[in-house]
Amino acid sequence: KIKPIVMDASKAMKAVHEDESLDRKAKMEKVMEIFKSHADQVAALLTPEQLAKFKELREKGKPAKAGQ
Repeated sequence: KIKPIVMDASKAMKAVHEDESLDRKAKMEKVMEIFKSHADQVAALLTPEQLAKFKELREKGKPAKAGQ
């Protein structure tokens, strides 16, 4: 159930990266919108236990990405 969501997100992000009409800031904003939308779709499919783990993993990933 989750694989199609992940594949769609991947395609959408690739399209944003290839869109030369967008500047760096606009691309980042679009990617964040895609990420949030698809993360919400995935979260809707998870059990309460899975959702807790998913949220925990997302929170752990934020500082690492911000530091790059």
